[in-house]
Amino acid sequence: MNELEEIKNRIDIVELVGGYVELKKAGRNYKGLCPFHSEKTPSFMVSPEKQIWHCFGACAEGGDVFSFVEKVERLSFGEAVKKLADKAGVKLATGSYEKDETKKSLYSANELAADFYHEYLISDNGRGVRNYLIKKRKLNAKTIKEFTLGYSPNKKDALLTELAKHKITKIEAEKAGLAKKRDGEYRDFFYNRLMFPIKDTTGRPIAFSARVLDDSLPKYINTAETGVYVKSNVLYGMDLAKESIRKLDYVIITEGMMDVIASYQSGIKNVVAPGGTALTENQLRMIGRFTKNIKFAFDVDFAGSEATRRAIETALRIGFNIKVITLPEGKDPGDVAITKPEVWKKAIKEAKYVIDYLFDEALARNNKKDAMGRKYIARDLLPVIKRITDEIERDTYVKRLANELLVDESSILAALKNISLPKEQRVKIKEVEKVTDHQAELEKNTVGLLALFPNYLDFAESILTKDDFTEDATGKIYEKMLKYVSTKGDFSESKFLSSLNKGDAETFKHYVLSAEANYGDLDEEVKAEEIYFSVKRIKRISLAKKKKKLSELIEKCEKSKDKEGAGKALSDLNKVLTEEQKIS
Repeated sequence: MNELEEIKNRIDIVELVGGYVELKKAGRNYKGLCPFHSEKTPSFMVSPEKQIWHCFGACAEGGDVFSFVEKVERLSFGEAVKKLADKAGVKLATGSYEKDETKKSLYSANELAADFYHEYLISDNGRGVRNYLIKKRKLNAKTIKEFTLGYSPNKKDALLTELAKHKITKIEAEKAGLAKKRDGEYRDFFYNRLMFPIKDTTGRPIAFSARVLDDSLPKYINTAETGVYVKSNVLYGMDLAKESIRKLDYVIITEGMMDVIASYQSGIKNVVAPGGTALTENQLRMIGRFTKNIKFAFDVDFAGSEATRRAIETALRIGFNIKVITLPEGKDPGDVAITKPEVWKKAIKEAKYVIDYLFDEALARNNKKDAMGRKYIARDLLPVIKRITDEIERDTYVKRLANELLVDESSILAALKNISLPKEQRVKIKEVEKVTDHQAELEKNTVGLLALFPNYLDFAESILTKDDFTEDATGKIYEKMLKYVSTKGDFSESKFLSSLNKGDAETFKHYVLSAEANYGDLDEEVKAEEIYFSVKRIKRISLAKKKKKLSELIEKCEKSKDKEGAGKALSDLNKVLTEEQKIS
C-alpha cells in the first residue's frame, strides 16, 4: 500500500468534512450545505463507503479527502497531503506529492499533439483536408494557424511515434486522452480526422474535438475528461476571445466550434462555444470574470431553440444581462459570419432583449386564439416574468402578457404567486416523469441505479447497448457491469469496484453517489420505476438520433440518385422503427 492509500484508509472522510460542514445522515451517505458555493438547500453529499464527496448543486465540485482539504484550505496538493499525513500519523518518504509533474506531462502531450496535427495538416499529406477548409469552409491560412487546426493521420500509431521522440510514454499519452489500448496494443485515439484543439484560457491545448472527413459516424469524437480537462469548465475559443470580451463588455455564445472560428475570421472575436455540451454554470461563472453581458447566437432550429432556452434560464438565474441574436431562417452563425459578415454584424447589433425574445418565441409556437395555446404561452412565460427582479420591468411584462392573452392583469398576478421556479421546486418522480437537463446526467444516474439494483441489469441488457449512451465513459462502465454479471453470475458493487482500474473506479463511485443523492429519498418501488422508464427513455433518444441520421441519409441518396444506398438506409430505418415498436 502506498502512502496516499494509507492516509486515505486512516482518515474518516465524514469526520474530516464534518469539521467544516454540518452533516446529517441521508441513507447510506451524509448531506449538508456545500462549503464552496452559497445555497439554501443541501446538495453536498459525502459517502463513507466510497470515501468521496460531491456537490450536486451549482459548483459541481467533488473528489476525495485530498481534494477537499486542497479546496477548503486553499492548499496545493502537496500541502494537503502533508496536512493529512500529519493528522493520520503517516510518515512521508517519497517526496512532495505535487500534482504539477503529472499535469506537466498532460500539458506537454497535448501541446506536442496539437503541433503534430497542425504540421501534418499544412504538409503535403494534409492537402485534401486543407482544401476542404479553404474551399468549402472558406477559412484562410491565418485562421487555420490561429486556431491550430490539424489533421490526424490515417495510421494507428503516428502520434505515439512522435510523442515517443519527446519522451512521452504510451501510458502518459493514454492519460492525456491521446491513445487507447485495444487487444493488448496501444494505438492513437484520433486518426483520419480534422482536429480542433481545445485550449484553456491561457492558450494551452488540453483536449481535442475531432471531426470525420466523410459521412461516417460518429461525426465528432472528443477527448474524455483528464487531469487537465473538465469539459464543463472549458469554453472553446476563450483564449482568443477574452481580451475582446473584456474590451467590448459582452460575449457572444454560439453552439459550435466552426461558429466561433468563422466569426473570428469575420472580425467578431468576442465569441465562444460550450463545445458539444449544454452551457454549464461553471462556464458562465468563467465568463462572469470578463463581463456580465451575453448575446446568445444558437442555431435557428428546434434543438437550437431548446438549447437557447436552457442556457438562458441558467444565465438569468445567476444575474447575467442577456440578449438573443436572431438570424435568417435556416442559417447558423458560422454560415452567416463567413459568407455574409455584414449580415452577421447587423444581427449582433440588433440582438433582442431576452424577455422580448422569449415572448416572441412563445407566441410564434402557440396559437393565442386557442385555449390550449394560451395555456402553453402562460406556462412558458410566467416563470420568465417571475425571474425579473425589477418591479417596473416585471409590471411591464405582466401587462404585455395580459394583453396578449386577453385576460385581466390580476389573473396574471394571481398565477405568478403559484409559480415556483425550478430551483425552488422539488418535483416528485411519482407525479411526473423526471426531466434531466442533460442526457449525460440521465445516463450516469441510470447506471448508478442499476448498480444499486443489479437485478434489473438483465432488463437493461435486453434493451440497451453501450452504443446507446452519449458518453463513451458511461457506456464503457455499463458494458463492464454486464460482462461482470455474465462472468460472475451475480453483481456485487464492492467486488465490481475492485475489478476496475483507478480511473473507472472513481467514475463508477460518482455514478452510484449521484444516483443515491438524486433518488435516495424515494421508496424502492419508485426507484424501480425510475430504472424502467430511464432505460426506455435512453433507448428512445438513441433510436430517435438514428432515425434522424438515416432519414437525412435517405434524402441525400435520393438526391444523388444512389438507389442502392437509399435502399440500405431504408432497410436500416425499418429495423430502427421495429426496435422502437418493441419498447413502446
